[in-house]
Amino acid sequence: MTAANPFNARQRTVLLVGHPCTEVTVFADQACHLGWRTMFCTDLAEANSMLDTSSELQTSAIILDQDAVQGPIGEAIADLRRRERNLGIVAIASSASSRWFFDALRAGAGDCVAKPVTPEQLLQLLRKATSRAYDHLRERESWADQLELGIGFDSMIEADPSFRAAWAQTEKIARANVHVLIEGEPGTGKDLLARAIHAASPRSRMPLKHGDFSHTTASQIEAALFGYERGAFVGAFDARPGLLEQSHGATLILNDVDDLPIPIQDRLAEALSDRRALRLGSAAAYCFDVRIIALGDDPIAELVESKAFSTELYRKFESARIYLPPLRKRREDVSLIARAFVSTFRDPRDLRMLAIDDDALALLRGLDWPGNSRQLLAVLLRAVAMATDHVLTRADFVELAGSAMPGKAVRLDPSQSATPEMKICTEEGHMRSLDDIEADVIRFAIERYGGRMAEVARRLKIGRSTLYRKARQLGFEGIYGANARD
Repeated sequence: MTAANPFNARQRTVLLVGHPCTEVTVFADQACHLGWRTMFCTDLAEANSMLDTSSELQTSAIILDQDAVQGPIGEAIADLRRRERNLGIVAIASSASSRWFFDALRAGAGDCVAKPVTPEQLLQLLRKATSRAYDHLRERESWADQLELGIGFDSMIEADPSFRAAWAQTEKIARANVHVLIEGEPGTGKDLLARAIHAASPRSRMPLKHGDFSHTTASQIEAALFGYERGAFVGAFDARPGLLEQSHGATLILNDVDDLPIPIQDRLAEALSDRRALRLGSAAAYCFDVRIIALGDDPIAELVESKAFSTELYRKFESARIYLPPLRKRREDVSLIARAFVSTFRDPRDLRMLAIDDDALALLRGLDWPGNSRQLLAVLLRAVAMATDHVLTRADFVELAGSAMPGKAVRLDPSQSATPEMKICTEEGHMRSLDDIEADVIRFAIERYGGRMAEVARRLKIGRSTLYRKARQLGFEGIYGANARD
């Protein structure tokens, strides 16, 4: 006697869009045993072609990897929906990005989940995405607009004394015309605090500029920051002002200031002292009046001691330094943030305010939240969008079943041991390639240090931007994106 098929008595097809990984391959094997036919394609063009020409396959669901989507996710899902209106779509995000989650759900995805994802999670999401329980999502298009209200909500709500003290500094610092350094792990609300300082400052009517140099070379950083003249270097066909010149009279937020090369840090410190700077290729200096709000993931004082950060630039921030503690060190704030975020939404059927019960809050408080408030809001956003009742329960957070709990390290692959053997030779006795060995070392290091990419880069003695680039090339982007604790 065979087991009943939990999906349907007849075989249906699930289309897997993206490059197959171990988890997806195992999922495909398990789905086949449950009566599903699984098909792989690497990109959306191939998926659309299969939908256009393979109607006899009874395609019922698509599992869509973010890495296979080149353009906006909303357009991609809308295109799939035009070809097959009743598709159950599960979107797999490379990281817990609220923006990407929102766009996917609003466009009609049945569910969204951030990497890493287990085969069991994919099976459960496949069940839900192809069930009638998701029919009500088609009626939520107008309600989905409410999600825009919650996207910018972050860690402003707090009970923890240390976090409250950090926010209490904001008003005084905002009124003073001093440069500011905000330190804290990714997702703790540094950018939000920087915006709050600008909004409360005398410069609030001026534009707020951003400088993000995490994935650029030293020469590109220098050109973007200070500007350049025509012919200053190969490709400089026209003169362009730098961020310092563009931000005259305004505020400039420098993301990942701890990633700036030391020579550029020293030059920036000198420019801030003189309020004058030179464009590349120019002999005449320009004057500027800019307020710098620098954001750093690492403890800058420690970097100064190890000569990994400019002493002169650090002194520019001595009068206004703010540290934002991670969410795992202020667990009571999890409940406050969750309640406040959920309460901004209404159930579209009876317009009652949404709420979250104590059992679900206990689950959320018990997690480490390596992505801090940003990760928490992404999880809440998904739960709100998929809720079938006006009260969120533990069942609405099914994707947290395998999350890291307090005191446990963030694991990239539960099947790997804590100290895996680094194999130098293949089973045939030949040397493994350096690329393969490097991939093992990087993967183990990310696991060893709990996804803290700054620590991984420091221990491996490579630049953080280089580490991120290598991790992306090796396919680890979803892992560190969901669990990064720089």
